[in-house]
Amino acid sequence: MSVQTPFISVITPAWNEARNLPVLYERLRAVLAAADLTWEWIIVDDHSEDGTFDVVRDLAARDDRVRGVRLARNMGSHAAIACGLDEARGDAAVVLAADLQDPPEEIPALLGRWRSGAQVVWAARRRIPGQRWDGGFSLLYYWLMRQVVGMRQMPVAGADFFLIDRAVIDAFRHLREQHTSVLALITWLGFRQDQVEYD
Repeated sequence: MSVQTPFISVITPAWNEARNLPVLYERLRAVLAAADLTWEWIIVDDHSEDGTFDVVRDLAARDDRVRGVRLARNMGSHAAIACGLDEARGDAAVVLAADLQDPPEEIPALLGRWRSGAQVVWAARRRIPGQRWDGGFSLLYYWLMRQVVGMRQMPVAGADFFLIDRAVIDAFRHLREQHTSVLALITWLGFRQDQVEYD
């Protein structure tokens, strides 16, 4: 971790998110302005069919902390995340989807765990007693990953929102795996992991 003011890369895979990106930008800007850090926002447009990349260009023209990459074809969120990690210049990277389901207001909690020594911090939705999870196949996948493969630090229902340290970013980039789960690779790498729960 840097001893100076930390530089954080926020990576957002986006597909058909033209309406959400300006809202997410304002929320991110407010959250990160209150934190003691500098930042960049890398938006990876997964070959959207709407005006997503036009919005990215507009945001980048107004704020030089915003950068955009457009994939040549739709490749899925994991390929978009890997692309964003290749572009990240920060001491750590926060991966956050563009659909506004995960609150950027939780970023300070992730940063707090990172500053305390965690190299991977998962943001996991808190399970309310009696609540049913949607997506049975997804839950089965994560159960298999945790119980059969042995990746016990992976959140029970997975995570689309997480922070990884520069050392993890560099190790991930050296693997050069294709067609794989970013979450599984990060878990498998074996760095110090922690978890933040949120509603």
